[in-house]
Amino acid sequence: MTLRPSFTPSPEVVSPQVVPPEVASNNGEARSASDLEPEAAFDGRIDIQARADFAESRRAGDEEMKTTLREAMLGPSLVAVALGGVIFGAAQSRANEQNAAFGPSPRAQLQTENAPETTEKNEEKPAEKPQIRATAGASHPTYEAGRPTEFYLSVENVSKEAAVLNYTSGQRFDFEAYQLDRDGKPALKPFWKWSEGRMFTMALSSKTLAPGERENFKAQMDKAPRGKFQIRARSTANGGIEAAPFEVLVQ
Repeated sequence: MTLRPSFTPSPEVVSPQVVPPEVASNNGEARSASDLEPEAAFDGRIDIQARADFAESRRAGDEEMKTTLREAMLGPSLVAVALGGVIFGAAQSRANEQNAAFGPSPRAQLQTENAPETTEKNEEKPAEKPQIRATAGASHPTYEAGRPTEFYLSVENVSKEAAVLNYTSGQRFDFEAYQLDRDGKPALKPFWKWSEGRMFTMALSSKTLAPGERENFKAQMDKAPRGKFQIRARSTANGGIEAAPFEVLVQ
């Protein structure tokens, strides 16, 4: 009997697979690993954009939810305010009807009687007296026809302080005579005017009057016809100070 040595085959050694630098694409063309980097970057941008869109939609949802909650909270408040106004108006109307039918309640009457008087009196302020007063008149109330008539004008400081008379030219006064009709109405145009045809300097001037001091002026109308005349006099100081008109009779 012959003995044969036993032989056990050694296990097959599997060598590790090495990934080739080139990878086949879908269309069969070989691409290197460096060609895959742009695709990975593109996938990363897509992921970032998706996250941003999700965050934006979530913020929009939060704002919409806040608006809904705010409207839900304000709605009952507005209803309550409107309801309160209706109730108050109804109560006030009922109270007015009761007062009209039975008179005010004792409590309301007591409050009315004890209420302080708030009636304001319109107190009229006294009119301020003018600082300067102008008065005019004639030497005689009646004159003969064809004879000159004389008029005067007085400007007086009636205040307790000094008053200044400001003039814009050399003319300091003026007189006008208006003939009256049978009804006593003066004519529209003056029959005579003292300043007409006269020349005056165009210079500014002023004069100060002490309290009670006067400045007097005189004028003469020559050869007045028969009739009744209204005489108007004024001072040219401070824009014009008119005296009360007066009448003279020429016969």
